[in-house]
Amino acid sequence: MKRQHVDWSVPQRQSWAALFIILYKMLLRILRIFWPLLLYYIFKNKANRFDVLEAMIVGLSVISLLGSVLEFLYFRFFIQGDDLIIKKGFITKNTISLPLDKIQAVHIEQTWLHSLLNASRVSFDSAGSESIEVKIDAINKAEAEGFKRFILDTKPQSSSEELIPVQEDVIIRLSGADLVRLSISANHLEAFVLMLAFFVSAFEQLKDIFNLEYMRFISWVYQFGDSKGAVLLSGIILALMVSVIISTARIVFRYFNFTISSSRKGYSIHSGLVNIQEKLVPFKKIQFISWRANWIRKQMGLFLLHFHAIGSDEVNEKMRVKVPITNDDMIPVLLQQYHPLLPTGTLTALRIHNAFIGRRMLLSGLLPAAIIGAGLFFYFGWNVLWLSVWIIWSGISAWLFQKKFRLWTDHRALQIKRGALGREELVLRWDMIQSVAVQQSIYQEGRRLATVKLYTAGGTVTIPYIQLHQARAIANYALYMVEARSK
Repeated sequence: MKRQHVDWSVPQRQSWAALFIILYKMLLRILRIFWPLLLYYIFKNKANRFDVLEAMIVGLSVISLLGSVLEFLYFRFFIQGDDLIIKKGFITKNTISLPLDKIQAVHIEQTWLHSLLNASRVSFDSAGSESIEVKIDAINKAEAEGFKRFILDTKPQSSSEELIPVQEDVIIRLSGADLVRLSISANHLEAFVLMLAFFVSAFEQLKDIFNLEYMRFISWVYQFGDSKGAVLLSGIILALMVSVIISTARIVFRYFNFTISSSRKGYSIHSGLVNIQEKLVPFKKIQFISWRANWIRKQMGLFLLHFHAIGSDEVNEKMRVKVPITNDDMIPVLLQQYHPLLPTGTLTALRIHNAFIGRRMLLSGLLPAAIIGAGLFFYFGWNVLWLSVWIIWSGISAWLFQKKFRLWTDHRALQIKRGALGREELVLRWDMIQSVAVQQSIYQEGRRLATVKLYTAGGTVTIPYIQLHQARAIANYALYMVEARSK
């Protein structure tokens, strides 16, 4: 029976669903590490006795599962005064105190397992933090919504905020046709490469454990086809088909029922078919905004817009908020709370130097191809010359990037347009920059060129191969704005 009222000042334990979720994650972690040995144990000669290695694996698994149970039992959360308190840990005690007035967003997420257990994961985003500091793995779904409302209603508000009612206006709602367009234009090649890397890694692990069986399998594969080329071609076609299915499913699962709404605090985002997510992107935490499209999406007028907020760095993919844009007119609407598009037609554009093409072709094309070709020459002979295609492509992509690159600036923001076959643009306010670096390689020093890196709490913006005096001017103005903001 559900509780009608919860006293959040009393230390609360997570829902029992959290125990199942913690154990489930721990089992996945164990399987991810020991799955080759598990297969070996299943298919090995049953006459073999239980060896020491297997006993160690079982022992470590039991200890890990026991630790997960203790993690659940010793986890408590409650409201004490104006602070959210999290206590956890069995051997090493850990207490987290998060002031309510620092909480800018409360995120609610439901994976398929949460939905099955009628629970939700709750996480809290605080002002000035570079990550989500506090996370509660699972509490009852209804209580999660109540806890969210309690925190947002209880935390101290300014008088102006109290007078303004919370109202959300839907900006974007994806239709079924939009999902189909996004699925068709997805980066299927990326899914293919990831899947290929997974299978290669899996075969390498299995080869060490099932050496004899592995060689028999390889022999069977070669006998199945007329030649190695036929087998390879069949495998590539099959892998491409599977990768298309996988990448399409990823788009549908991620963006099903996608809506983004705007309120006085930020953008509310709701999406997901199996893993349902409700996120709030506070306006105050947005560092810069970018939107990009691959070549196919560019032809279809589709973009993925990124809010580079505090904590959504390039490393943590899960933290990045991606908004599908199906109409160019929606970009100025989403930029309105941050900074409007610059009047690029009336501003002088800065471009990167032609030297960028040759240098990129050398570092990204010629050198990797030479190293890989030298290693593969003994196996494939002069067929390694096919790697020259990669060298040519690296030169073409560098030329396209240099040709399309544009940088516009005014006294409040800068705007960049770049890309090779695709297209990417971004808008960055000067006052969001935390630090700046002007870098010169030996090659750049001889040509009076430099690369500028603008560091923000949401990621880094790079301006490559511009004139040294232009790089210094950008760096000086950025540092001036950093100093002005601190004062």
